[in-house]
Amino acid sequence: MHVRVFLSRYRSYNPCPACHGARLQPEALCWRWRGRTLPELYALPVGELIALLRDAETGTADVAFDSILTRLRYLDEVGLGYLALDRPAKTLSGGEVQRVNLTSCLGTSLVETLFVLDEPSVGLHPRDIDRLIAIIRTLTAAGNTVIVVEHDEALIRAADHVIEVGPEPGRAGGEIVYQGSVAGMLEDPRSITGAYLSGRRAVEAAAPRPAPTAWLRFTNATKHNVRNLDLAVPLRRLVCLSGVSGAGKSTLLDHVVHQGLMAQRLQLAEDPAAIASIQSDAEFSEVVMVDQSPLSRTPRSNPALYAGAWELIREEYASTPAARQAGFTASSFSFNSGDGRCDRCLGLGYERVEMQFLSDVFVPCPVCEGRRFKPEVLAIAWNGRSVADLLATSIADALPLFAGRPEIRRRLAVLDSVGLGYLTLGQPLNTLSGGESQRLKLVRYLGGMAGAEAGASADGRGALLLLDEPTTGLHRHDVKRLLAVLQALVDRGHSILVVEHNL
Repeated sequence: MHVRVFLSRYRSYNPCPACHGARLQPEALCWRWRGRTLPELYALPVGELIALLRDAETGTADVAFDSILTRLRYLDEVGLGYLALDRPAKTLSGGEVQRVNLTSCLGTSLVETLFVLDEPSVGLHPRDIDRLIAIIRTLTAAGNTVIVVEHDEALIRAADHVIEVGPEPGRAGGEIVYQGSVAGMLEDPRSITGAYLSGRRAVEAAAPRPAPTAWLRFTNATKHNVRNLDLAVPLRRLVCLSGVSGAGKSTLLDHVVHQGLMAQRLQLAEDPAAIASIQSDAEFSEVVMVDQSPLSRTPRSNPALYAGAWELIREEYASTPAARQAGFTASSFSFNSGDGRCDRCLGLGYERVEMQFLSDVFVPCPVCEGRRFKPEVLAIAWNGRSVADLLATSIADALPLFAGRPEIRRRLAVLDSVGLGYLTLGQPLNTLSGGESQRLKLVRYLGGMAGAEAGASADGRGALLLLDEPTTGLHRHDVKRLLAVLQALVDRGHSILVVEHNL
């Protein structure tokens, strides 16, 4: 693996010298339609291809021709008329991918079908939301039912019927807070969504900061649709990259800023943009793309462990008189190692049953019944709770328990400040959503972890944090908390660059 990573620095994608990117053998290129080969048709923008096909319409019934034209029209209706059909899928933005997936639903012309869409507005500029609503109306007009999970205000207001689930996240949720018309939701006192849409609650603007004194400058950057671009980014500020879907924001954030700086630092960069020069008025302790990838792929890591609080909590249990009398140490209260964990499930709390033709089934451990530890360890109580009871406690509920333990409380309080107080201390990190994982990564820069600095590094250098749509999956109530976290990071000397559509 390390050799492949090393060699990847010296590899790049180049057009095939035989077909020059056409992908087909010479014999296939002999066939032409209206003087154009198939690769030449693929290279045309969707809008131009539609015009070419309309000129060729004969008026006679042709199922294949009509089907091609219908699908291309849907692509154009959702605002993708500028895309060519041979554009690689990996170069599409998040919003473009969402709309391509929607057109595949529309192209089937289904009726009496239940469509379930999970946040279709992700990656879409507010300008494109109206097009999305028009597409959904097309589906319902054809006799279909559309259920949408959504936080976007325009989509909520366009709904015929609203069901709000709440009232709070995690264990405090799971209830139907409101069901009915949008107008009724705006007046319902229990509805947090209605409170924000009606103006009873609002996300306040941040206090203005003085003019920036340090800048990061890129000269003559070129990648995808970003051509010969000069860019200046103010440092130690919260900077937002906005613009319509497909304008090149993600290209600018990833290929120009992130990978450009990584290449300048002689670190691994998969596909950096061509940049004439990069100049910065300040040094960075690190350049990090804080994405929504999982923090852990195993169920053995949890929020308490990630924040560095679990070792201190184990010491609290080991210091109790009952634990000392039994000869237990801090390692006895570890579910990852030691002799205190359940011998059957090795501290996981469950067993995986492999199914022959179905996905694996996870069942509670029959010995410890999901409590992870041996009975003699579970008999030790601290503040009236066993170690398994504490792992099942939410972060917000655990904070009062550690009022007299400032170091533990500080590390857990930062988790609560980024809006993750509803998670339990023992929740596996591989079960978190993308947005939860992204916010948890920010905890490190807020000084909430063992060894983490409260602000910039010792020599005064802050980090450059790059975030691509951190409000994905967030209610406006959560966006308010996220903004407070980002501003707190800037106060600590870090620089933040965010790609965002959220108003």
